Amino acid sequence: MRTGGDLRGPEGLRAAGATPAARAAPRGKNPRWKIFCRPGLRERSLPLAQAGVTLAVAGNDQTRALEDGHGGSASGEFCESCGTGKDLSPARYLCVEQFAWYDKGCSGSGCGASGVRRTVVRSRSMSTRTQVRKRSGELLDVLADFDQLLVIMHDNPDPDAIASGWAVLTLIEEKLGISTRLLGGGAIVRAENRHMVDLLGPPIQLVLNVEVPDSCGTVLVDCALGASNQLLTRTATKPVAIIDHHLSDTGDVPIPFVDIRSGVAASATIAADYLREQKIEPGPKLATALVYAIQTETRGCETHHSDLDNSVLVWLTARAEPALLAEIESAPLSRRYFADLAAAMSETEVYGDTAFCMLPHAAGPEIVGEVADLLIRCQGIHRALCAAVVDDDLLLSARTERDIDNACHLLQRTLKGMGGCGGHAHRAGGKIPRVNGDHRRVQRLHQQVRRRWLTACGADQQVAQPLILPGS
Repeated sequence: MRTGGDLRGPEGLRAAGATPAARAAPRGKNPRWKIFCRPGLRERSLPLAQAGVTLAVAGNDQTRALEDGHGGSASGEFCESCGTGKDLSPARYLCVEQFAWYDKGCSGSGCGASGVRRTVVRSRSMSTRTQVRKRSGELLDVLADFDQLLVIMHDNPDPDAIASGWAVLTLIEEKLGISTRLLGGGAIVRAENRHMVDLLGPPIQLVLNVEVPDSCGTVLVDCALGASNQLLTRTATKPVAIIDHHLSDTGDVPIPFVDIRSGVAASATIAADYLREQKIEPGPKLATALVYAIQTETRGCETHHSDLDNSVLVWLTARAEPALLAEIESAPLSRRYFADLAAAMSETEVYGDTAFCMLPHAAGPEIVGEVADLLIRCQGIHRALCAAVVDDDLLLSARTERDIDNACHLLQRTLKGMGGCGGHAHRAGGKIPRVNGDHRRVQRLHQQVRRRWLTACGADQQVAQPLILPGS
């Protein structure tokens, strides 16, 4: 990484992000140089052979960014007075195995300065992959000083939350050996998700609340900072790391490690890549969970796969169990599920190219997303919203066709001042809490949500038609 300008002397050390302790690098041949990661990461002292592209070296009165990564060796002189030695610079090397200096007089014409550094550099080349600072390494650096760790999923965790949390827990235990728990709130509600947990046995714990001691760090996976559907928000606990693929913003809250990539299909992709970076084998059950998580996040109109998704899927598929995947997808369904499904089909109204469905009650939250997934597949429907009262809350799922509208933005406009939501460009979910099953309030909410949804979609002037036409 180029840190900018001439980095010699104390001012140069400060420009490179060095602390005062780093300015007294040891003298002599082959010293153990101080290494500085990007701003915000803690100082580390390592042999230069372990350095990466984002590191800078502090030694004696000069600091150099290590840039190119071409192997080889060179020697020469460097003089601060006349500039002798410009053809030799440690900045030419990414990974330096030896960087020694010797005092001698300058041989430059007419200079005669003393204190010239005779420099000998030997380095090895680095591959393109190792030139980039590994995100998994940065995460481990942030977590290494805690006595215990909690990995927190969102409430009613889905396959992506379960699999990505499981992978992060595995990374921590394999590389740091720190006692770690994988926690979520609510329940596993969807039949396929319960079947996945029964078959694969992820080490998850579902709790009502959580206490976080000072010596414990928390990692938030697959959900946003401040979202109402996760344990840390309810205890006003700030995580030390966030790993997610949803459209979200940490605002002005300083978080030591943030890896939010809305361009990838699933948080499971990010977590699996951490394992791959650290050369950790996930095992067949974790690999199966990660593959299933990515599959569930790319259904409906959310079918985009990034290059990282594709490469991670290839890596995981070779390690997953196809028979377990097939069994998860064939989970048994209750008769109450079919009753809710039938009611949803009869309650759905179509306004031009926009669908709306709201159930006064549903046995479980899974029906909301599944009905929305079905409606967006109906020919001529480009936007769909399904809502249902489950327990004390009104749950909502929105879907849009690719290149039509942003489901998350539509749902935000619909729920503004009423509840919260989040999600992706074509799949989003939301909640209006504590409707308490009051029949009159539910009726008012029905009318209000429908009006807002149709207005957001530009379909408020359309005439309602039933999804299932008489005689069809």
